[in-house]
Amino acid sequence: MRNSSARVFSRHGYASGTTDRIAEVLAEPRPASRWVPELTRALVRMHAEDPRLHQVLFEQAPRPQELLARFRQVEGEAVAAVTRLLRADPDLSPGDPERRARFVIAMIESLVHRFSGDPVQAADLEGEITAIATGYLYREVAAADR
Repeated sequence: MRNSSARVFSRHGYASGTTDRIAEVLAEPRPASRWVPELTRALVRMHAEDPRLHQVLFEQAPRPQELLARFRQVEGEAVAAVTRLLRADPDLSPGDPERRARFVIAMIESLVHRFSGDPVQAADLEGEITAIATGYLYREVAAADR
C-alpha cells in the first residue's frame, strides 16, 4: 500500500497536480456559471483516472504532516482564487465572498470524493455538483428577483 501510494504521488504529484488544475480554471475573472462547471469537471476527471486507487489513498493511506500541510495550502489558494472570482462577479449578491468560497470549495471537493468510483457517470456527477454549487451561489439573486 505505501509503495503504491509513493508511486502515485511521485508520478502524478497529487497536490501539485491539483494546484495546477485549479489555478488554470480559476485564473481569469468570469461568471460562476462558467468557472464552477470547469472546476468541477477538472476535479471529477482528476479523480476518475483511477477512482479505486484514489479512494484507497484518500480513506486508508497514511498522510504525513507535510502532505496535510500541502493539502491545506492548496485549499487556501483555491479559496482565495474563488473569493476573487466571487467579488468580481456582478451577477452575485454581496454576502461574504470568502465564506461562500470556502463552502463552494468544500462542497465540490466533498461530493467529488464521495462519488468518485460510484456507478454515477462522470458527466452526470459533473452536472449534479455544478447544479448544487451554482444553485448555492445564485440562490440569493434568485430570491431577490421574486
